[in-house]
Amino acid sequence: MATANAARFDGSNDALTKASDYTAIADSKQWTASLWYKPGTTATNMQLIHGVGAAYRITHEADDEIRFSAENAAGSTIFSEDTNTLFTNTSKWYHLLMSGDLAVPISHVYVDDADDEKTGGTNTDDTMNFTAGAHGVGSTSGAAGKLNGSLSEVWIDFGNYLDLTVEANRRKFITSGLKAVDLGSDGSKPTLSAPILYLSNPFGTFEQNNGTGGDLSVTGELADATGPELATVAGLPPALFHHAQRRSTLLRM
Repeated sequence: MATANAARFDGSNDALTKASDYTAIADSKQWTASLWYKPGTTATNMQLIHGVGAAYRITHEADDEIRFSAENAAGSTIFSEDTNTLFTNTSKWYHLLMSGDLAVPISHVYVDDADDEKTGGTNTDDTMNFTAGAHGVGSTSGAAGKLNGSLSEVWIDFGNYLDLTVEANRRKFITSGLKAVDLGSDGSKPTLSAPILYLSNPFGTFEQNNGTGGDLSVTGELADATGPELATVAGLPPALFHHAQRRSTLLRM
């Protein structure tokens, strides 16, 4: 069985941060996010994805729900959606898939290919503050709220919306058998354009962004993790996916 690359965050020392904005990121009413997540603990508030302050974030909440949220430039929450699923299985890889378009407004939250959006969320027609000035993965942008858990195939497209009620759009990220999909060496396969953030390298270079937004900096030392199972694509061995990722890493050296 072939698996995707993954990195383990220890919850006390490890964080990925960027002290400036991602290259070419812009404020927007739209975003789409896909990532694989295995919690290492429960009942703890931990940041998976974060913009300085709370400009935008994907958070494992203390009640074990995942919250996707974003603010406008004035600091008001204009997007907030929670999962129904409680992320309490520390042996399981969960697939998170979310999109929103506040011009409509509309949002979607899927966990393991199932509609999982909790009722009572917030969707206000306004612009999300993605140009917050600093960013974090596995922690806040200031290396607080550290994640105890593992991440794989972190893909964030700031500024574009995919309708996830369309099954073909979900299949760009996860198979019907709940396996990870090859997103391309730069993450461009789902939309034919590389996203701002795409973290897919092995743990030793996980901070190297294969998207367009520039690399992050490492605090601590990430550890290896066995990632989610990879699907066979077009009858070819999924190991070819690993080859593409290694080649991407080598080209950066």
